[in-house]
Amino acid sequence: MHAETLKEYLHAQPFHRFVVRTVSGKDYTVDHPEAGWLTRGGRTFYINLPGGAGESVHILDTALIERIEPSKAPIPE
Repeated sequence: MHAETLKEYLHAQPFHRFVVRTVSGKDYTVDHPEAGWLTRGGRTFYINLPGGAGESVHILDTALIERIEPSKAPIPE
């Protein structure tokens, strides 16, 4: 279920930032369509974390994602 929702958010036109919350309560913001990607089977989601010059990546098991929702934070210019 989460893999399909992630695909919808990642491929939305226009793209809107979104937040992935894990069952442990951690939130991860995906602020660009190329900042998140799924494995082919949809079991693993990679997030390129903002602020790390593109070098920080977090790996999530999609089974451990509690919810996915639009980000309320403004997009930085």
